[in-house]
Amino acid sequence: MHDDRDVTALGSAAMGVMFYVMSYGHPSSWGARREAHAVHHAAGAIPSGPESDLLNAASARVRLGGASLIPEVDMEIGDNAMVLRKQGEESILKALPVLDAMGEAGRDQAREWLLGVAEKVAHAAKDVDGNDDRVSDDERMAIGEVARLIGAA
Repeated sequence: MHDDRDVTALGSAAMGVMFYVMSYGHPSSWGARREAHAVHHAAGAIPSGPESDLLNAASARVRLGGASLIPEVDMEIGDNAMVLRKQGEESILKALPVLDAMGEAGRDQAREWLLGVAEKVAHAAKDVDGNDDRVSDDERMAIGEVARLIGAA
């Protein structure tokens, strides 16, 4: 059984990843809903490894009540992209002590999970500007920044 604070921190980090990537994607409210659905789906894709139980618990927290994991942010981001990005970054950074407490294999597994969330969210924004299924350069940059934040780059 894992500490509930660790579960919450990792679940919040997954939601933070969504906000961080969204802030670069300029989604419409429909795009934001698609990205929220993508994080719900991606959260369930747990890579195998020693922290599977903890990540499954964090994933369940996201899927059951992800929006409650971080303070409410207006999904119509418009001029609020920086607010959304800052909130996402803060949520990601709060999970770093949990990652630091894991062994190397567990850290790698958690990082892979969070980066998977980032990729799914970026792909969900494909409706913006007729972007079909490509990830925009801005979203690719956001994924790289998420990787840097979690120590995977």
